[in-house]
Amino acid sequence: MSTLNSSMTFKELAAASSYQDKISKYIFVNGDTMPDYDAMTLGGMAFENGRLILQALQSLEDAHDAGCDRDYKIYSEEDIRETPSKGDVRLFFFPGKKDAPYVLLVPGGAYVQVWSWTEGFESAMEFNKKDINAFVLSYRVNVPGLLPDPVDDIAAAVKFITAHDFPVNKNSYTVCGFSAGAHATSVFGSSNRGFRNYDIPSPEALFLIYPVISTDILYDEYKASGDAYEQNLSYVMLQRIGGNGFTRESLEEFNAIKNCDNYPPTFLIHGEADDLVDPKGTEDLHKALEAKGIRHHYETVPGTGHGFSAGKGSAADGWIERAIDFWKSLPSNS
Repeated sequence: MSTLNSSMTFKELAAASSYQDKISKYIFVNGDTMPDYDAMTLGGMAFENGRLILQALQSLEDAHDAGCDRDYKIYSEEDIRETPSKGDVRLFFFPGKKDAPYVLLVPGGAYVQVWSWTEGFESAMEFNKKDINAFVLSYRVNVPGLLPDPVDDIAAAVKFITAHDFPVNKNSYTVCGFSAGAHATSVFGSSNRGFRNYDIPSPEALFLIYPVISTDILYDEYKASGDAYEQNLSYVMLQRIGGNGFTRESLEEFNAIKNCDNYPPTFLIHGEADDLVDPKGTEDLHKALEAKGIRHHYETVPGTGHGFSAGKGSAADGWIERAIDFWKSLPSNS
């Protein structure tokens, strides 16, 4: 895509060429235009990841120009007729090394949007550098009582990958979630609502990156906060997780801390200065996994807030390499 450059805004990018129908789908999810980011440039991110987004978009357009699009609907037309929201679900493939393991990336977005182009695409580029094949999932969002739809979408993505002719090791995968996407990923690992309820291969590990974990913490924030924005943000998350009539007790089925028996090996990382998602939830999951003797890696990043994504240009730089090392250290890979 020759028209791409680092000074281009996301709004300009969406209208850059005859490819705009696909570019806009990658950037603007489920029809949302994300107006706060219309003026942001590809090179003007708060972290040094704009170039990775550029590389990812170039990769997708090159594949399109070669007649082999790498974005997929994972539900059948019959499924979509029965449940139209399933038509919004997309899977994007970024090939690494042939027949190597794969990571399924589940971006965040507060269950309002899906940040495919930042947390998904740029991280996919970094995993590819380490020979790991990467898929980015754009899942269902933005309705009250959303759960377990995003977890169903994760499982459907694994089924889709397993059933189709992708040049990956289908028996060796991990799921990597960010923020709200990490909440869905954490539930995917849970004993009550997780992968065991689906006819799919087990993940070898989960990577939870600045995750929303504890519904108890969100509930306490919602009840106690005098800050209208904080209270609203917590409420929106809880409403999407548990519906309009949520209670502390009704939310527990989507709290991995309380449902982590036989949990998959897990890599946890959270910025200590995160003022959007309380790092204590990640610490609490670490303690729960530790108490149950479940193998995991837990780290915090001093002076780092929310949304460091692939980590380039931040104190979290290198987390992808450490997560891969953790994955490779597991008995199934030794």
